[in-house]
Amino acid sequence: MINVCIMSGHDGQLRSEKKFYFTLMGQCAMTKPTIARLIMDQRNRSPQINQAPTPKFFLTIMGNTELTCPTLTQEFLDLRELIDSGNFSLHHWDQTLADLATVDHSIASFTLMGQFDEHGLPPENDEVDGLALHRHLGNLCEESLNILQSGVGLRGAERHTIIYRALEADLESEETASRQIATGVKQGFEDPWKRADINYIPGQTIQGTVTKITNFGVFVELEEGIEGLVHTSELADHKVNDPRDEVRVRDKMQVKILSVDSVDRSITLSKKRAEWAA
Repeated sequence: MINVCIMSGHDGQLRSEKKFYFTLMGQCAMTKPTIARLIMDQRNRSPQINQAPTPKFFLTIMGNTELTCPTLTQEFLDLRELIDSGNFSLHHWDQTLADLATVDHSIASFTLMGQFDEHGLPPENDEVDGLALHRHLGNLCEESLNILQSGVGLRGAERHTIIYRALEADLESEETASRQIATGVKQGFEDPWKRADINYIPGQTIQGTVTKITNFGVFVELEEGIEGLVHTSELADHKVNDPRDEVRVRDKMQVKILSVDSVDRSITLSKKRAEWAA
């Protein structure tokens, strides 16, 4: 049994152990456990036969508090990590969801002394920005990314189906790559990131095409397969509140390369510094 008292603004993720007693005394934003976290916690419990599940969350809320679900990206990455560790297989997906549905994950009781909002889904901006960021980091293959994007706004069984399809596509993509390497089959094109350190030098100015606009910056395609990020602070000399006021998707843009990391498959760019040098 764990007792937690939070006395100021807090952002965090709830875990799913049997008993949690929370006293929230300030504006808080809490996230429900991911499916992967629920799977591991359920396996660690080993409940006795015919024993009713023990309620989990006892909340005393004394301020504005929001309780939301994890984003599609969080669900995907946590489940992928669980699969890579050998602790879960997609072959058990249907049975696993059925087992989780039999366990009571709801709030057992709470005392409310302020506003409490329980959202079924995370904000759409969080979903879209998370997908864009992890696309930039290379954590999502293109097919999985497209599948997850189609799931934004879906809930319940439809949301679970999207997560399953994205994981399935990711595993198939990995298996295909492994077979090609094992049999010596040459790819139809060379991975452009292998030569990124040679082709893109910090300080170089180059033209690219805007492919994605988010709240934190703009993604610019330098060539097929390679994108860089222009952070909001690097768009203009003046403060930019919304990058959409400065550029549009498919705009051509002169950018200056600030850094290149072919291992992490990331390039940082600056629009304003390219304009300084013009």
